[in-house]
Amino acid sequence: MNNFQLKIGDRNNVRFWVDKWGNKTRLREEFLGLYGLVVNKEESLRSMHDQMVAEGNWVCQFRRRLYE
Repeated sequence: MNNFQLKIGDRNNVRFWVDKWGNKTRLREEFLGLYGLVVNKEESLRSMHDQMVAEGNWVCQFRRRLYE
């Protein structure tokens, strides 16, 4: 997905896991197992984006380690 851009308006009001995305599906439905482990289920897209910029990749906090 190089050079992919999606304009969504105010990223503070878009919830990363809960709101519907371009293909009309919610990430919580597509990735139910991960969603069950996510600490902040109501995280905004703005917050996720800012963490990605700071860290260089998407950052999700889970209740436990995913891999041993």
